[in-house]
Amino acid sequence: MQIDREQRSTQCAANAEKLEQAIQALRTQHGEWLSGRVNYREFWEHSKAVAEMFRIIKPLESDDRARLWAELTDLRDEMRRRQNAEHEARKSVSEQRRSAIMDCIHEAGHCIAGAPDLDYLRRADDLLDRAQQMMKGGWDHLGGGFQTALHEMVVNDGRLTREDREFCWEQLQDAWRRLKGRKEDLRQQAYEHGQRLAATAHNAAQYSDPYDALETIKQCQSEVKGLRMGKDRSEIVWRSLQDAWDHATARIREHKEEKRRRHEEWVARMHENTGRWEALIEKNEGVIDRLRDQIADCEEKLAGARTSDYAAMVQGWIDEKEDKIRDIQSTNRELEARIHDVQSKLRG
Repeated sequence: MQIDREQRSTQCAANAEKLEQAIQALRTQHGEWLSGRVNYREFWEHSKAVAEMFRIIKPLESDDRARLWAELTDLRDEMRRRQNAEHEARKSVSEQRRSAIMDCIHEAGHCIAGAPDLDYLRRADDLLDRAQQMMKGGWDHLGGGFQTALHEMVVNDGRLTREDREFCWEQLQDAWRRLKGRKEDLRQQAYEHGQRLAATAHNAAQYSDPYDALETIKQCQSEVKGLRMGKDRSEIVWRSLQDAWDHATARIREHKEEKRRRHEEWVARMHENTGRWEALIEKNEGVIDRLRDQIADCEEKLAGARTSDYAAMVQGWIDEKEDKIRDIQSTNRELEARIHDVQSKLRG
């Protein structure tokens, strides 16, 4: 009997030591020394296993059982208080982070609503990017003081609670949709303005002086360069402007061709006129020669006139022919002047 009691006492002591080691392992195996964080899921699963050991392990002195069970209970109560405290701390940090995130989203919303152009929306892009980065958790700065931030870093990873994360994500997605819609509205407004510029260019190309039209089109192109309307719509406007440019340059080519044709026709007419005038001059010179021959014949008749009346009549013939010669010579001089003028123009 004495031996049985000694064996039981030895086994009880061994079982108590085993439980002490299990409690100590539970105390030390589930936390990170540097960060102080605890894996509570593993701790509570492990805790159940240690509690189960109290049912399985026998024999065990009642004093040891009471002492070790109280030690396990104290450890579990301490861990529960710590878990609750960290939950409250996480909730508080999450609320603060949610507030900061919503501040960014609200400010971005004001930028979106009042944006006059796409450049202004860059501020909204930056704010929403910042809000999205803040939703990822972590600590990228020590705002609020070094000690406070260090404490928060130890007990909290800076992540949002599930409820706050879902709320912020919904608000962020709504802001992204509004930002995308506002960008589309501004691109559409720019596109409509570009279409009006293209219509102005087409109207000028169709109805204005083509050289003036080119200047108008250049001004429209310069203004369109500053419009941000998206690739596809931009291509439509630029093609339209190019069509207007092509139409204006085609009109210029047509005008040049018409001018060239008219010039060739004028040159042909001038050559025809000068040829006709030269032929007329030559014909007139022949008439003058014949008139001079006739005058010479009349002068012979005048010299042999037997009566004064006949002499006066012959002299009248001579005077008439000399007047004709002077008229023809005047006509020839006018024709020669015309020829000279045309030839000067043709040379010029």
